[in-house]
Amino acid sequence: MFKGNDSKINFCPSAKINGSSLRLDHNLLTSLGPALLYNPVWNFSMANNLIAHLGPEDLQGEQTVRHLDLQGNVIAQVELLTFAKVSDQLLSLDLSRNRIKSLQGCLQNLTNLKSSTSATTE
Repeated sequence: MFKGNDSKINFCPSAKINGSSLRLDHNLLTSLGPALLYNPVWNFSMANNLIAHLGPEDLQGEQTVRHLDLQGNVIAQVELLTFAKVSDQLLSLDLSRNRIKSLQGCLQNLTNLKSSTSATTE
């Protein structure tokens, strides 16, 4: 289930999306929910939502994501092991236009990361 702005959007795990991209931009969502748990995608975007926190639970399951776009949210905290499940796969990460003050070493194990944008504005 996705949560957002006084509403809940149910997600049906049996309705798998088996494609290269999944975009859930501009939807007032407050968490990644199960989107990546049930959907093997290479490009995943939840830009311009209301996500405030990222933790390891957000990137559970067998991960295939290569490009992750979370720009324009209200992310203030990113837990240390958030990207542990995608450390070998992730090539690009966009965390720009969030409220992040420190990534506390969250990106150090992303061995194949070619591009990251994490400049923040408040």
